[in-house]
Amino acid sequence: MSYHINTGLFSALFQAQTPEVYHTIIYFAIFLLCAAAAYFIGSINSAIFVCRALYGEDIRTGGDADVLGVWRAYGRRAGLLTLLGDVLKCTLAILLSAFFFGFRYAGAISVSEACYVAALFAVVGHIFPAYHKGHGGRGATVTLVMALVLSPIVALILGAVFALLLFTSKYTALATVGAAVLYPVLMSAYFQFVFSGTPMSAFISVSVITVAVLLVYTHRENLKRIGERTEERIEWRKGEDDAEK
Repeated sequence: MSYHINTGLFSALFQAQTPEVYHTIIYFAIFLLCAAAAYFIGSINSAIFVCRALYGEDIRTGGDADVLGVWRAYGRRAGLLTLLGDVLKCTLAILLSAFFFGFRYAGAISVSEACYVAALFAVVGHIFPAYHKGHGGRGATVTLVMALVLSPIVALILGAVFALLLFTSKYTALATVGAAVLYPVLMSAYFQFVFSGTPMSAFISVSVITVAVLLVYTHRENLKRIGERTEERIEWRKGEDDAEK
């Protein structure tokens, strides 16, 4: 048996001589288990844990249970710890799937359907968690991690788009939604560029499109407030006070 993270344990254990029916059953059983595990890992809300651990308070009582909400309420340190927690949980969910099925990188992009599905379920868990009475975040950070791990070049372009929209509009939600909508478009274009016109598989397409739709959904109230001109803008101040509560 020869294991490699790019091909995964499944390919190392089940070679061509394995009967196809057993191969398919075992493949989808592990596939579904990885998706379920990703959902429960994604359901862990870093914002809630950080605020309880540092301040003994529940962020849900006065703010959003996500990185930006924690940053605004408690300052830089709490925000960065929340960010780290979100990065780690999404990465762990993807790594678990990659352990069995591999990353299958080619042309600086993963073609592993299992990894994209795991990332999708981590995002779903983050937004609609099994814990914390179903109170989750809005999914921007975990989606960024998904893009960085599975399609780094696409992620860099999305990051540039996000920064440009944020700088010009000063609306975090608008920048997030703009980058989210562009995500499946860039993924499709990059796939066809790298693989000579070959489109993304159905699993990958559904995963990235669903994530984009979810981000638009979770920011719907922000978009409404932007239209009403009542949404809070980012102000670029020097020496911003990061004093912690």
